[in-house]
Amino acid sequence: MASASASASAQPKRQQKPQHLTNIRYPHAKTWDKHSTYTEFEMANIHFSMANAIRRVILAQVKTVGFRTEPYSANQVDVKLNDSPLHNQIIAHRVGMIPVNVANPDKFDIADYVFTINVVNDTNASRMITTEDFTIKQISTNRSLDKKDVKRFFPPDPITGDYIVITKLRPKYFTPAKTHSKEVIDEMRTTYTKTVDEKTQFHLEAKACISNGAENARFSPVACAAYINTVDPERAVDGLKSYIDTQNEVAKLGNYTTPPIEILNRRFELTERARYFYINEKGDPNVFTFKLETVGVIPPLVIFHRAIEIIKGKLLNFIGNIVAKNENEVAVTVSSQIEGAWEIKVHNEDDTLGNLIQSHLCLMYADFTLPKEQRLLNYIGYKKPHPLEPHVIFQIKGLTESWDELVTMVIKPGCSEIVKLLNKIQNEMEGTPAFVSEMKSII
Repeated sequence: MASASASASAQPKRQQKPQHLTNIRYPHAKTWDKHSTYTEFEMANIHFSMANAIRRVILAQVKTVGFRTEPYSANQVDVKLNDSPLHNQIIAHRVGMIPVNVANPDKFDIADYVFTINVVNDTNASRMITTEDFTIKQISTNRSLDKKDVKRFFPPDPITGDYIVITKLRPKYFTPAKTHSKEVIDEMRTTYTKTVDEKTQFHLEAKACISNGAENARFSPVACAAYINTVDPERAVDGLKSYIDTQNEVAKLGNYTTPPIEILNRRFELTERARYFYINEKGDPNVFTFKLETVGVIPPLVIFHRAIEIIKGKLLNFIGNIVAKNENEVAVTVSSQIEGAWEIKVHNEDDTLGNLIQSHLCLMYADFTLPKEQRLLNYIGYKKPHPLEPHVIFQIKGLTESWDELVTMVIKPGCSEIVKLLNKIQNEMEGTPAFVSEMKSII
């Protein structure tokens, strides 16, 4: 773990109002991360509900291209002939876990491509079946894509150069040898290229689909999407001093020797330092270190940018449906639980939107630190009645009992302010060289 002085040089100053987005870096670019698939950066001056909303959308809402194999009735991987050791359902599952390298799913016509593997083994040795064996036919042109184009859909591992293994196709009369004798090895070398009368074959056809992690984790664009509270170096220094003083006092009272200062420093780094994070005037964390690692298809900062776009769409749809009184999407009724309050049932949404709106409208219109004339809400809360029910329910009570006034004075301007904040974060991202470079890589 870095020292306090080293951390201080990398983090925003406490006295300065930080930008929302700072210190984008690829910490492993000089070792294993040759293609900048893992990134870290700080997000500052935002509420933690915003950080969590972005994380949740990255995991569950950003679209990717893949193969749907579950449930069985919706399976798009048709195993036509399979002489491999794995049965058809396992094969379909393994193919479904393979990411299809399409960085812009909205521009990809999934109906125009058929993905095929048709391999024959006519030797006396096993043959590995990998993503290199895919052939892709474009229906609109009635031709198969060149090997170079297929490689763009299923590239090899950037470090090892290997393709993803699907299964193994053994020869018809192959018996694995349990010896490493020179005679056996020489015999295998001489028979490796000999053909046999009976062949083994593997043949499948598949259609791709566009989906996201909400359906199945196989469609998630990331291997890691997390954030932590960023340590404030100045608070950490104060915390270390307090920790050492406390340990010395405990040792004195217990009449035993205080551990060496190096040991105390190490213990503090391991068990206490993370508690001393940046906080706002209310004591809440307000600087977060994001850690994103893509599976390799969409660059990490682009994924982050798209997640913000999705959240903006959710908020704008929420406002639009309320204004248009679209009860199929947003149903508004008088609350039966809180006198003078309104109940808003939002279909096809979850805690991501619920917690984001609740937290920000509370901060803007219900917080007791606000001047009295700005406190336009007496109460706002939400619940998700059941994890499997695709809706959330808000309870909201304003100073006015008029629903139209509540929409005009609180809900619409409040959600618009959240959208403005998201726009600002996006604009800061778009102005960074790292994001520009990632966008160029997928054009």
